[in-house]
Amino acid sequence: MSYWEGASSADSNEIPEHIKTDRSVPAGFYVCELLDFGAWPSKVDGSWNVKFAMRIVEGAQRDKFLVRWSSMTPDRRGANFDLFTNTLGELPAFDPDHGFAEYDSIRRRIVGGMVKVKAESWKKGDKSGLNVYINQRISGGSEPQDSAPIEDTHPADDKIPF
Repeated sequence: MSYWEGASSADSNEIPEHIKTDRSVPAGFYVCELLDFGAWPSKVDGSWNVKFAMRIVEGAQRDKFLVRWSSMTPDRRGANFDLFTNTLGELPAFDPDHGFAEYDSIRRRIVGGMVKVKAESWKKGDKSGLNVYINQRISGGSEPQDSAPIEDTHPADDKIPF
């Protein structure tokens, strides 16, 4: 018998493969961990879309998921300015024809970050849902910060014994 047979994660907070907003989350303000970031061009018009997937980390809605979608179109420029400032802490290099210059680095710097979120209900006819707004960055993701350069602690006249 293998040591791992029948084992599963002790972490009960498993992340689904395709995260969607949990429709049971009521409108309100939440603290969330950023679980995923994705960007891809639209098959319809070639404009870029972004998705920020989050998990609520405290309160009665803890461990439920929220998703923020946005299109990187000229009319959304102001909202996207706020979105990236509030998740990444800065504006990433982005070209509407080619996407994000350093996508992998951006993703690593976003995933694992903590943000304050506002969820606002909407209803149009018989359809309803939540608009999710990322209002404030609490901390960044897991991209390691540049470390200080290593200083040479050996004077130039030191003799190396080999």
